[in-house]
Amino acid sequence: MKPTQEDLIRADEARQNALLKADIEALDALFADDLIYLHSTAVADDKQFFLDGLRSGKTKYLTIAYQPTEYRLGGDYALIFGKVDMQLEIAGEQKPVRAVIISTWRFADQRWQMVTWQATKQP
Repeated sequence: MKPTQEDLIRADEARQNALLKADIEALDALFADDLIYLHSTAVADDKQFFLDGLRSGKTKYLTIAYQPTEYRLGGDYALIFGKVDMQLEIAGEQKPVRAVIISTWRFADQRWQMVTWQATKQP
């Protein structure tokens, strides 16, 4: 199977749905083991720490309004650029997040997996 943009889009949509449902099993498959998730607060999580926050209920994704603006594919890697407005609940406190993002995906074992997420707050 050759990596395609359509498969990348489906994987990214599955990631969003899994975040909203706190579907740890789906996210575990969609996130590469070497994931680095850089939040808009400049805090960086690895895969296990990020999933542990969801698993414990400390972090909840309440809404995600995600707008990819560009896809760049090159071999087994791809970049997604976009904008996101999210409502999160962190330790019982609701927090709005409005950011521009870039994510890096790697095609391995016949599937796309997210390797990095970087969000930068928008005013």
